[in-house]
Amino acid sequence: MTKGLTQRGSSLLEALVALAFLAHLSAQAVVWVRTIVAAERAFVRAAAIDRSLWVLADSVATDVRRAGSSATTRLAARIELATPTTVQLVADVNGDGDTTDASESVTYHWDAAAAVMRRETGNGGLQVFADDLAGLTIGWGYYDERGNRLADDPGGVPASLRRSIARIHLEARDVGGRVALSTSTTLRIPP
Repeated sequence: MTKGLTQRGSSLLEALVALAFLAHLSAQAVVWVRTIVAAERAFVRAAAIDRSLWVLADSVATDVRRAGSSATTRLAARIELATPTTVQLVADVNGDGDTTDASESVTYHWDAAAAVMRRETGNGGLQVFADDLAGLTIGWGYYDERGNRLADDPGGVPASLRRSIARIHLEARDVGGRVALSTSTTLRIPP
């Protein structure tokens, strides 16, 4: 008579099944972690873009409201250049009757190739003001007191119409055409 065998440990087949199950779980965990990391990176990038756009909008609003101001005289020009990608605003900050001194002119230029908004004050040259804006299209729009858009052509608003600009609109759209930022600022000094 044979006594009953008692099994100790596990067979090779059971060990291989357990190992395959652990490998599958590990692969799923790696995919899950990568998804979480990618989502976090996208969130951080979107937050950085939002922050850059709001700082840009605030700075533009301040400069637009200041355009044309002078302590001593009514300026002949408030806006020197108004195109879909560039706006140049002037103000007589020190009250000497001209806008040629440092910090009396500010220019914003959207550089689509580099995906950056550049800003120049005075004669300091265009400096990067808001960067890492890849995937966005940013443009300027110019309106008169009645809300009529003044120009849509690439050449911008002709010099003869720039004095009638009463409101400047800044808009940023993503690649899907969705609006990321849309803001309008009215000039304080009337046309």
